[in-house]
Amino acid sequence: MSRHLIALTAVIALAGCSAGMTAEAVQEAYAPPEEDAELVVQLDGAPPVLVAEAPQTARLAPPPVVVRQAEILFCDIAVVKTSHGVRITPVVRSDRSLSGEFSIVITKNGKGGSSDISQGGPFDAARGVKQELGSSEISLERGASFRAVLKVRAGGREVCRDIRS
Repeated sequence: MSRHLIALTAVIALAGCSAGMTAEAVQEAYAPPEEDAELVVQLDGAPPVLVAEAPQTARLAPPPVVVRQAEILFCDIAVVKTSHGVRITPVVRSDRSLSGEFSIVITKNGKGGSSDISQGGPFDAARGVKQELGSSEISLERGASFRAVLKVRAGGREVCRDIRS
């Protein structure tokens, strides 16, 4: 509460001070100074204020460099239980149209050992569209497990990876 009162008092004081400036003083304050000149600001009823000019060597900071906003890329492995096991579907979505390649490796471990399923290839995804990149269904008997690794490449580099188990 007291901070608000102090802030309000400061605003009222500033308003009172700025209201006391004459039109001539405002013009002088905002007029470009002559070379090596000093600027004198006159307030009504107050002594003149001497404002020193900034040295010529002073420079404003350069404008910030605008960096392209980060692209939003989403890749996921959708896993849905089925009557015989699970269906595994790699999915990609981007805030811009995206072309690239994907690979998914699904490793199943069970009583009888392990097996791998590998899928991959090129894809094209429209901007903002959730694009399915294929699908695999594996059976999962009691005690079996799986691990799926999705890698998405675009522009010659890996841009997304997801792992599910």
